[in-house]
Amino acid sequence: MKTVLGIIGLCMLAIVAFFLQSRAVATPVMDGHPTVKILVDKGHGSGVYIGDNLILTAAHVVDNAKDSKVRVKTEGGNILKGEVLWMSKARDVALIRVSGTFGLRPAVLSCVAPKVGDAIQARGNPLSVEFFSAWGHVAGSPREMGPWLVGVPTDMTILPGMSGGPVFGADGRVVGLSVGVLMAPAGFGSMSFTGATLIVPGSTICPLLGR
Repeated sequence: MKTVLGIIGLCMLAIVAFFLQSRAVATPVMDGHPTVKILVDKGHGSGVYIGDNLILTAAHVVDNAKDSKVRVKTEGGNILKGEVLWMSKARDVALIRVSGTFGLRPAVLSCVAPKVGDAIQARGNPLSVEFFSAWGHVAGSPREMGPWLVGVPTDMTILPGMSGGPVFGADGRVVGLSVGVLMAPAGFGSMSFTGATLIVPGSTICPLLGR
């Protein structure tokens, strides 16, 4: 009798364990950090969650998104469906609406341009590396630079794939978005990367969000 009860007990434990495991697999990971990865047909970029199911990124990241549809990957590994609501190519800013958040913590956007010498941190997805951080300083005041109507130069490392990712100030607020690297002539019509990079400041982004 005891043997039968023991077998029944083990079977019940196995069923409970299977049920709990199934629930664990089916439950999505809850995210905290607002940085995301933007997935498009031909590559990827980065972005930042600002609340209300909205994500900021660079316009050139989603410029060729088919039917304005993109996918958004969170740091917890969750994949969200996204739709490009609008973009400003001149300012290199775009806004995406996602289907859910899985607990993404919204970033706070600063609407004031960062000052020369301010310490900053860029977060993004360079090349094949996901959710990478780089540190540096603001190297100049806002100005028109190359194809960007308004840009702020920095001495911070920004690599392909980090475009559209957030740049945080010392207080944790987003002071801008990473958008590009300054190039220099290298002879015979070729160009080389410099150590200077460019961000679109929050002072340019905030008026666009109010439209």
